[in-house]
Amino acid sequence: MAIQFGPAFFSTIPGDASDVVVTTLGGSPVTLATPVSVDEEGRVSFAVAQPGVYSVLVRDSAGFGVTYTITLTGAGSGNVPGNGTIYDYIDRLSVSSIAGMRGDISAEALVEALDIATPSTPGGSTGIIPISTPCSRLATMADFGAGNLNIGYAGDSTMNDGQDWPRAFMKLYGNDTDPSLGIIERQWNSGTETYGSDITIKAGAATPDVGGPVLTDNFNRIASELVGSTTSGGQTWTGTAGTWSADGSVGRASGTAALMFDAGSKDMTNVAEMIINTSTDSVSPQTRVYAACTTSAPASSGNYVWAQLVVNTSGAASFSVWKRVGGTNTQIISTDNTTGIATNSATPQNVKIEISLAIQQVSAKLTVNDGTPKTYEGTVTESDYAALGTYAGYAMLNNAAGRHALDAATISVPLTPGVSSGIRIWNGAVAGSTLAYAQSRIASLYPEPLDILFICTGHNYGTMNGATFVAAVDDFIEAFQAVHPTTKILITSQNPQKSPSTTIAAHAARQAALRDYAAEKGFEYLPAYEMFASMPDGGSSFIMSDGIHPTSPPFNTLEDSGAVRWAQALLDQVNGFRKI
Repeated sequence: MAIQFGPAFFSTIPGDASDVVVTTLGGSPVTLATPVSVDEEGRVSFAVAQPGVYSVLVRDSAGFGVTYTITLTGAGSGNVPGNGTIYDYIDRLSVSSIAGMRGDISAEALVEALDIATPSTPGGSTGIIPISTPCSRLATMADFGAGNLNIGYAGDSTMNDGQDWPRAFMKLYGNDTDPSLGIIERQWNSGTETYGSDITIKAGAATPDVGGPVLTDNFNRIASELVGSTTSGGQTWTGTAGTWSADGSVGRASGTAALMFDAGSKDMTNVAEMIINTSTDSVSPQTRVYAACTTSAPASSGNYVWAQLVVNTSGAASFSVWKRVGGTNTQIISTDNTTGIATNSATPQNVKIEISLAIQQVSAKLTVNDGTPKTYEGTVTESDYAALGTYAGYAMLNNAAGRHALDAATISVPLTPGVSSGIRIWNGAVAGSTLAYAQSRIASLYPEPLDILFICTGHNYGTMNGATFVAAVDDFIEAFQAVHPTTKILITSQNPQKSPSTTIAAHAARQAALRDYAAEKGFEYLPAYEMFASMPDGGSSFIMSDGIHPTSPPFNTLEDSGAVRWAQALLDQVNGFRKI
């Protein structure tokens, strides 16, 4: 079984075969079927004799390296070229440990973990899929200036207010991203056990919805003349005066003139909610629901489509859909004489007629007494569509007896949703708490699905040892993931402690255990403790006099401080994933 790594995977490029060590997962030497070789482009090749789990350490000439764990299943030959495609028998490839780091290269930027789909058949090829991490998600949003992220915080007083590192990070991130991206935070109040109102960290910008309903009217007013009147939705009816009125409950027409409105679009939906009775009469009352008219007076001229409900002199109802183009009326949906409307009944019946035009597609719906809608489909030609207009409305013919009434009217055009991009934060961090507090309130602290969870904990665990501490962290994460199984998790270590704190060593041991835990579980990790500890004074000048909390900038500033240094470390990690 042969395998080849492309240099796209390495922050460390090996100089020769001596810089590559292949062992079992337990560290025992492996007898290779084909020895390790390194070509001039840095590609590493070797072959093993049988399937298994192998550890591959790749070092550069300075001794810095990365250990990859490879699970091989099946037989054949394969390679991992620089473009990130993997073939044949590889089931899993992951970075299991970091032997050394250089410059500004972060562990996350090394492709910290790669999940490989198991081949469906031995020798088949599969794609290599980098795992999405919190920082990669934030980097994608930054690169494209679009998207939405719901982020939760779980932790203590190092992250619970406006002067802590998460707020500083969001300000730095906001300054570094498109102006349209907004950032809003809600902070948990542990006294009332509720979230406060939105805090705007960055206003952002949103484009409004375009389209949807452009006219609504419930006719709950008395008007002797509806043409020219203001609808209940604030629009103005047009048409020919002298026919339409409202009695405080419904609108009615006594003549053939239409009640119309310019929707501003040929593509539209017109809905008439009607009340009718079907008692026998010497005439046949009918209601027409117009769409895409070229005029506000369709009774005498223009091009349009319409749905019509006719009740004949015997009290039987029928439904059909028509078009009028170039002075010619053409039926485009066959007459339905089985409408479900009761025949020859003085009992009021609720009937809803809906007609829609979407380019050349005409659809209609008929609903009787709130039952199941009947749907009808038809078309108009391309030339028909070109000839149509933007008015919609209603007409009632042979309705002197008032058998048909319009209870509500809604005219809509296609909706183009507005775009609002940015971050919403659920800050569930509580001063003085451990993760047990959050674990008992997961539903309340994180009421919406989260894309990302930041975990920052350790200071409040007293003298607890590392093993017990990470077991508590794991308990919280298991409980959280039972509710939010798809959330990406970032675990950050905390700043070191100093005198007069009496738990300096215990805190350091917990943070060391936390880093190992994050690596073992595959969670993204932010080395904040390590960042402080690498300072010339061990970070002491950026820790408050209580020996525990990092220093904070003055409110609403980004002045140099422990919180801002911590925030910058996270921003650097995010920027390691950016492509722009």
